[in-house]
Amino acid sequence: MEINWLQTAVIALFAVFTFAGWHKGFLKIVISFAGTIVIIISVAIISPKVSRFITDNTDIYEHTRQKVINVFLEKMDRTDEEGKSDEFLKDLNLPDIMKSDLIEKNASQMYQAILISVFKDYISVYITKLIINAGSFVGVYIALSIALFIIIRSTDLIGRIPVIKGINKLLGGLTGAGQALLIVWVFFFIIIMFLGNEIGGKLLEEVERSNILRYLFNNNYLFRFIS
Repeated sequence: MEINWLQTAVIALFAVFTFAGWHKGFLKIVISFAGTIVIIISVAIISPKVSRFITDNTDIYEHTRQKVINVFLEKMDRTDEEGKSDEFLKDLNLPDIMKSDLIEKNASQMYQAILISVFKDYISVYITKLIINAGSFVGVYIALSIALFIIIRSTDLIGRIPVIKGINKLLGGLTGAGQALLIVWVFFFIIIMFLGNEIGGKLLEEVERSNILRYLFNNNYLFRFIS
């Protein structure tokens, strides 16, 4: 059986972060973890504004949409006949969480509400918006993470907090695992960013080949911020 390198990398990431959290202790990383939560909230607020700016003021949106059409929709007939749309959506080479969201929004006739009369256009707009939103989310997340790292390093508050060793180590390990999970969820956004080319396709294949990765992808609670 061929080794799934992406699954191996994700498991290794969890192991490293769990061990690092145990080694550092809970109180030493709690500021970093709390900062990460603040970052996620901030990204959820800021990234939609970045996405709108990119969509309204650059050629990235239209260029990305054309690539999406070429990759996902080149064989699709221009039709929106009743009953055929959901069948096509179920056959798309996309993770379940994205297909479910597409089907749900198709069922609510969202694409008619925004004046998209051709079903192909509806799907291409949805995937393109998802790619741009994911890219904005990742970009803002990285920028704020760098800022948090600089703040923590400059203040050096963490090393001054006394701890109870046993509980501190256990909670530190659990917190480290939580950080690893957030990183994996953000990495899945990177995969979505590259859905329009070969890199995204290869990464998505690795996700679909692994029960673990597929479960984590389809239970990504950050997905609601970009869908």
